This record gives sequence, structure tokens and C-alpha cells, in this order.
Amino acid sequence: MRTVLHIGPHKTGTTSFQHRLHANRDGLAKAGILYPVSGSFIFGQHRLPFALLDRTDPHRGDVPDLSAEAAALKDEIERTKPDLLILSSEEFSVLRSDHIARLAETLDLETPEIVAVVRHPVELLFSAYIHRIIKPDSTFKQNVETFAANALSRVAGLDMDRWLAAWATRFGDSSVKLVPYRKGNIVADIVAEIGIDPGLLREDPAPLANAALDPRAVELVRLARLAGYSQEDCERAQNLAAGWFTDRAALPAITVETLRHLLETLCPLYDPVFEKYLGQANPFGIGNFEDLAARLSPGLNRKDLVSFLVETTRPLSSKK
Repeated sequence: MRTVLHIGPHKTGTTSFQHRLHANRDGLAKAGILYPVSGSFIFGQHRLPFALLDRTDPHRGDVPDLSAEAAALKDEIERTKPDLLILSSEEFSVLRSDHIARLAETLDLETPEIVAVVRHPVELLFSAYIHRIIKPDSTFKQNVETFAANALSRVAGLDMDRWLAAWATRFGDSSVKLVPYRKGNIVADIVAEIGIDPGLLREDPAPLANAALDPRAVELVRLARLAGYSQEDCERAQNLAAGWFTDRAALPAITVETLRHLLETLCPLYDPVFEKYLGQANPFGIGNFEDLAARLSPGLNRKDLVSFLVETTRPLSSKK
């Protein structure tokens, strides 16, 4: 049996990929591909890394037991006898070497293929920032400049060479397969890397809740939260702003100085990643500056705020 571990990291199309496999689980099974139910939380097999990281499953309210999760997975494998097993969780990317050793020994992993997605670090950083602001029940209020100043401590996925090395040390450099991130195409690209017949993924699932949101809408939500508006009002602002700001600037409003600093600091970290696993030069660098700068949000100005409040049907009204 061939085994593929899709390990993320966060904000690289992982949920979309998991959602597509989840929606087509039965058809995949008929073709000899097991995307298991055991170990699952939402769309991926997150209970396996939860067990290793001693984290609580938010839905079940328990800390999974690795032995029990592994036993259930092995039973599902024995019943279905697949040709290909796919396990997917972005939490795999934060496992330490000792976690990976335990996982390998418990699941009897010998020569798995490790699939990860490499995304431009500035885009990855700001995607993580936007998610922190708009995720359900968030209380996060920090502005983007402050968040960016502590990039590596904020977004674990940025230190890609370090966490990939933990997997490569266990299974070998050749086990690691990198997929460059292409917005709008990443699910198809991961599917192609694994070698799944695209015809098996015919069902087009409903849009996910974490779809892209214009950074000006994100900033409006942050300001509403900072001003002390209720969670309900912040969610209403997000829903209204999602339809109001529609030209979809790609990156939050930051200074060009901050952008340049991020490129100079983060991009060189990817030199060994591209050289070791893709055998090519790192395409990320200061040369991306003008392209990225052109994609920055113009920021949320007074005219935006007035237009939004005048034109939307119900402005924010209740404070905590």
C-alpha cells in the first residue's frame, strides 16, 4: 500500500484539498484510494496530530489517544484494503522529530510520501493575519504592522526548512514532495502531485467559509472589535463588508518599508527549501517587491467608512 501524508502548512489550500477529498470519499474508495474517516476532525485527519500535541478536539471535547486512533485507522485499512492511503492535516507541519517518530512507529510508516505546499512567505504571513481577524469567535485586535514585526513567531509555517527537515530526517529527502502554491489551482496541483485521477473528484463542494476577503473588510472588522463592538456586530460588519469591498486587493495595507523588510528577512529562508527539494533557485526575493507593492490594499480611508455606513442597510449599533 502506498501512503501519502499531506502536511500543509496552514493557509496553503489545505482545507480546500481536504474538503474535496471528503466530499468524494466514496468514489475514491471505489478506485482503491482511502481517505479515512478514522482520525478525522472536520475534513482532515487532525486527531492524529492532536494526540501527539496533546490538544483537545474542539468538536468531541477530548484529547485523542494515539493508540486508539491508530487502531481505528488500521482497522479501516484492513477492511478496505486500499492501494493508496492519504492522510491530510496542516497540524502535521508543526510536529517535532519525536512526534514524527511516534507517529511512524504507531502507524508502521516506513516509506511514506510527504507532500507539502510552498507559498510566498509574505502572502502566507498576511493570509494568516487575515484568518486571525475573521475566524469565528476571534478576539484578535492587533494591527498588521505589529503582527508582521514578529512574523516568525506568529506563523510557524514560515520556518519551512526547519519543519521539513524533521520529516526528511525520518524518511529521507527524497520522500518530500513540494507543490508550489498557485491561487485558484492549488487543489488540482496537489491532486496531480499525488497522482489522483481528477475524474474521481467530480463533485464541486459548496464554497468554504474561509474564502478570500478584501483586506479593507478585514480592517473594518478589526476596528469594530477594537472599538468594543459585540461579536455579533463584528460578524455582521464582516458579512456586509464582504459584499461592499469587492475589488479584492491581495495584501493588507502596510508601508513599503515593512514590505521590503519582510522580503529581505523571510525570502532567504526559502533558499535551502527550493535547492534541496525542488533542485532550483529560490524564486522569492526582493525582485518581487514591485509586484507585491502593487497588490497592497489602499487602506481603509474615511470615504470608505462613510460610504459603507450610508449604503449598508444596518450600521453597527450595539456595544458590549
